[in-house]
Amino acid sequence: MRPLRIGLDLGSRAFKVAWITSSRTGATQWHVRSKAIPADASPEQHVALLQEFLRPLRRFRYASPVVMTISQSHLRQAAFELPSLKHLPAAVQERVPQWFPFDVSRAQYRHHLVEQQPSAQALRCVVQVAACDQQALQQDLATCWRLGWVPSEVCSTAQAITALAAHHGRLPEQACLLLDIGARHSVLAITLKRQVIFAREIALGSDHLTEALMNQVMVGQESLQLSWDQAEELKCQVGIPDDPSSGALLAGRVPVMTYHALLQPVLEQWVGEIHRTMAFSAQTHPEAVPQQVLLCGGGAHLKGVDRWLAKQLELPVEPLFVASIAGQEDLSLAAVCGAVLMPLRATLNFLPEATHRLRGVIRAEELGIKALAVVVLALWLGMAATMGQQRTVVRQLQPLQRRWQALEPVRALSETLTTQAALINALAGDNTVPVAWF
Repeated sequence: MRPLRIGLDLGSRAFKVAWITSSRTGATQWHVRSKAIPADASPEQHVALLQEFLRPLRRFRYASPVVMTISQSHLRQAAFELPSLKHLPAAVQERVPQWFPFDVSRAQYRHHLVEQQPSAQALRCVVQVAACDQQALQQDLATCWRLGWVPSEVCSTAQAITALAAHHGRLPEQACLLLDIGARHSVLAITLKRQVIFAREIALGSDHLTEALMNQVMVGQESLQLSWDQAEELKCQVGIPDDPSSGALLAGRVPVMTYHALLQPVLEQWVGEIHRTMAFSAQTHPEAVPQQVLLCGGGAHLKGVDRWLAKQLELPVEPLFVASIAGQEDLSLAAVCGAVLMPLRATLNFLPEATHRLRGVIRAEELGIKALAVVVLALWLGMAATMGQQRTVVRQLQPLQRRWQALEPVRALSETLTTQAALINALAGDNTVPVAWF
């Protein structure tokens, strides 16, 4: 069954794809798949794994819209006082170096006019500006191109999560903080009136907690240093403890206080980045003070992370599950499911114009090839039907030819008698020779 829309997320730890199909009754059905990427996979193995992962959908890669999420993306909504709209592109370009953590030469950015109002001597414009790292975008697109996939839309993770929360009816009118915790990066977005007004990505994820637990510490008289697997297992079992002052031993070796002390620098950095995000947003939107937190991402499965965030931020924290559409309570699927729900021809589409035209050309070529294949098939079927009719005629003629050959002497005798009778009639008609003479 042809998918109505395909969402694709090329994460650093796992590939994720989601798509929806429509039944004959008009009901939509969701399909979600994910595949972990080995930590030691080479670039060639990475591409081979992705090719195998996307194989079931390769027939629909051009027939259905493909929306891909992009990492290292940021978004701002701001107001401009301009003489006219023609000055808007230059004004946005001037602000980009101040807003985003990369040079203009490295930024792939888009802007969208949200509203405009005439003021005393100028035009007040509210604009959404989204930017991503061009190198990261080109890398993901190049990986897709190697496999024959050309996305039709590229959106930021913050936009995808917002679309999912709005679809679930979980996005309030008042300000809300969306937090997507990944393996190496986290996305922080603030929404107001169900629109993203500020979003940024930080290089801080659940792996940094694992790395913090690998630091060498002294436990009594013994020096203790966990391996990656040991630290990851301990982190998944314990999470963030509610009572860090407990004297219990974790895994029979690590005291709770030591465990929490190792995590504390990363946790403090996390809280600091969240407060910094809210402060940045308040500079342009003082009224956008978050009233709740929606939590998603693979790192959101960490035990106690919701209670710890609620205590640190003094805000209610709720997980953004996708069980109602994906059939499983996996917080890491929020972005890819949100990509499927993104509106097509989005105003903040990161896809380069040349790539968009390339997809159109490939789509036209695919339709042309399909039309040519249909014509060739029709010609082949016509030739096959004609040859079948010829074989039928040959089979019907064979018994007639045998009968004709059996009657050949009779035919020859009949022709001889006819010739002689005609000669007799001709001679008798001229009255030159009496019939009795014959």
